[in-house]
Amino acid sequence: MSDTDVSYANNVSLKQFTNDVVVNDSVENSVVNLPLLLEYLANQEINEVQVEAGARLNGALLAAGLIDELIIYMANIVMGDSARGLFSLPELESMNDKIEFRCLDIRQVGENFRLTLSPKY
Repeated sequence: MSDTDVSYANNVSLKQFTNDVVVNDSVENSVVNLPLLLEYLANQEINEVQVEAGARLNGALLAAGLIDELIIYMANIVMGDSARGLFSLPELESMNDKIEFRCLDIRQVGENFRLTLSPKY
C-alpha cells in the first residue's frame, strides 16, 4: 500500500476495503470494531500487529484487552501534567480498576530507556 493509499484509507471507512471488517457508523467519525479487526487479521494469518499510536487508540486497545506486549521508549525528561499521556482511559474510581504490567525487559538506549511490558489482564 502506498502513502497515498494509506492517506486515503485514513479518510474512508474500512468497509470500502473489505466487507469482513465492521465499522460502527453510528458513532461520530466511525469507530473500528478492534476485536473484530484483529480477528479478521488473524484469519488472514497475520499473527503479529505492531501499533504506534496516540493515547486514544492505545487506550482503546488496552481497555479491550488486546495488547499482549507493550514497548515504551521513555525519554529522561519531565513534561508536566498537561502533556499528553500514553493512554486515554476513564478516570479510576478505585484501585481495583488499575491495569498492572509485568516488566519483561528494561534497556538503556543512549540517554533514554526502552521498557518492554506485558499487561496483567
